[in-house]
Formats: sequence, C-alpha cells, structure tokens
Amino acid sequence: MSDFSRARSQVAGVARRLDALLDESVAPLDALDILVAQQHLPARIDSTADQPLASAVRTALAHAGFPQRSVELIGNFLRDCEVRGHGQRAVRLLGRVDEARRRSLRERAAYGVIAIEFLLLVLVVAIQSIFVLPQFEAIFEASAMPLPALTRFLLAAQPLISFIALVALITLIGLVFPILLRPIRRPLDRLLLAVGATGEVLRKRNSDMLCGWLGLAASTPASQRTAIEAAQVWHADELLARVCAIVLSGAGQGENLSLRIDQLHGFDRDFQSTMKIAGDKERSSAMRARWRNVESLPEHPPGKTPVVVHVILGVLIALAVIAMYQPIFKLGATL
Repeated sequence: MSDFSRARSQVAGVARRLDALLDESVAPLDALDILVAQQHLPARIDSTADQPLASAVRTALAHAGFPQRSVELIGNFLRDCEVRGHGQRAVRLLGRVDEARRRSLRERAAYGVIAIEFLLLVLVVAIQSIFVLPQFEAIFEASAMPLPALTRFLLAAQPLISFIALVALITLIGLVFPILLRPIRRPLDRLLLAVGATGEVLRKRNSDMLCGWLGLAASTPASQRTAIEAAQVWHADELLARVCAIVLSGAGQGENLSLRIDQLHGFDRDFQSTMKIAGDKERSSAMRARWRNVESLPEHPPGKTPVVVHVILGVLIALAVIAMYQPIFKLGATL
C-alpha cells in the first residue's frame, strides 16, 4: 500500500466512526469529543459550532499527513456540504473509499489467478508450436495425410495467437500491478475508455463516484469546481482523478464545467444528461439520488467477468491439449 493510500485509509476510518456516531444520534460536537478520547483524532483544532464535521475532517487529514492544499480543498467541500445540511452524507462519502479499495484488491487477486491460467495457456501453446506440432506436420506430410482440422487451425493461427497473448498479458499485468503502467497511464486510459464493455464499466464507475461529490455540493460554479478538485485529490491514484484533471483544465480556460464533461468520454450518458438539467435543485437532487442508489449497495455484487474469463481460458486450454493429441490418435488409428 502506498503512503497516500495508507493516509487516505486512515482518514476514511475516522470518517466511518464519525458517521456511525452520528447514526446513533450523538451530537456532532460530542462525537468529536468521543473521537478525541478514543485517540482517533489528536485534538479538536479549529472547531466551530457551525461546522464541526468539516473541522473533524480537516484535523484527520492534517494528522494523516495530507498536504495543506488537499486539507483545504476537502475541508472546504465538507464545509459547503455541512452548511447545506449534507455534512453527514459528505462524511459517509469519504468513509466509503476503503470499501472500494478492498473491492479493487479482490478484483486484482481474481485477475492474478487469471494471469496464472493465461500463462499456462501460453506455455502449452508455445510448447506445441515449437516442439510438438512441427514434428507431427513433418510426419503427416511424409505419410501424405492431412493433419486434423483443429491442429491445422492452431498452426495457421499462431501469429494471431501470439499477438493476442502479448496484448492480454500486458493488460493483465496492468490490472494486477497498476504501478508498472504508470508512465503510460493517460494513453492507456484513452484506450480502455474507447473499448466497448470495458469503457462502459469505467465510465459508469467514474459517474457513480463523482455524482456524490457534485450532488452534495452547492450548485454554484465555484462550489462545483471545489467539489471536482476535492474529488481529484481524494481519488488521486484512480482514473477519476485523471479525468477530473482534464475537466478542470478546460474549465480553467473559461469553459463551462457541464460542457467540458459532455465533451469527454470519461462519464456515461446518464451522468452527462443529468449535468444538462436546467434547474440547480433538480440537478443536485438527481445527482444525490444516483449516489444514494450506489451508496445503498457499498459492496457491489461481484461482476461475472472473472468467471467468464476462467471458463474461456479453460476451454482454450482444453482445445490446445486436444489439438496436440488429435494427431497421435489419428496416427494410432491409421497404423
């Protein structure tokens, strides 16, 4: 775990405890006293009766070692939310990041198993292509007999199989060890967002997360920009942060935020349509409604992708083994 992930996890833990105390009808100021007594907060600094939740988050961020600018951005976001009566929801938004990280680790573990299976498939095909199939090809040519159809197909498809294996292996390595692909993240982001099913999943995930930040913030351009900046800081090691950076770069040149979001491929159509709603109140309500729908299912049902990939790899390995043994069976039947 990186230093940033560790610091964010520490703050998320404080946010979850604070959210739990508020759910128990503990007054915000009393909740801060409890967290200080439990040593989850070092002290209640810069505390005011009007925005105690923002004060608690600022303290937790500073104690975890976040840069001062990050403390200010996220603290200002919490302050705006608290003024509008959404302080606890904003705290809950910060507390949910660990659930997403744990889900990501489980997905990486699943893809790690897939990578091992894929390497096994590549090894089987490589042994066949280098040592086994050329021998059978020579034997069958000398005997004036055609190779079995599956074996011929495997021989003809070797270049394509090698290319697909290389691309898939690089993708799997990136999923399991994303730090290795950090130098090419931006072009890789564009590539993944352009791919049909993968891009759809990534765009939906970005939209689900940003809905919480924009829906809880005020509808003014300044508050919306603060929310996106805070989301960029909080999700600094994720795709959402890089998409937010592109949004902010365009908006910094005077471009409207909703227009900039509409031009990007980083969000789904539902999110882009929501950003175009004319009424500020209605737009914010739609954002919060979407986030609440996702927030009500924090442990998203596991996707079927790993299972499908396991099945496909199993079938391919079985076909590769059959292609290797079919010539033996055919020779045995002939002799």
